[in-house]
Amino acid sequence: MAILRNSALVGYFVPADAVSSQQHRVATIDEVMESLASRRDITHPVLDYLKDK
Repeated sequence: MAILRNSALVGYFVPADAVSSQQHRVATIDEVMESLASRRDITHPVLDYLKDK
């Protein structure tokens, strides 16, 4: 169910089973850098396209 205020979306209600019960943690800088490096071939064309937007 969407929650609107003056026709602007402000939130959602979702079923409890749709929400993960896993614990979250902060990624280390090494994990972030590894992820960025592994996705560079995918993200580079998008970044090039967005430069002049």
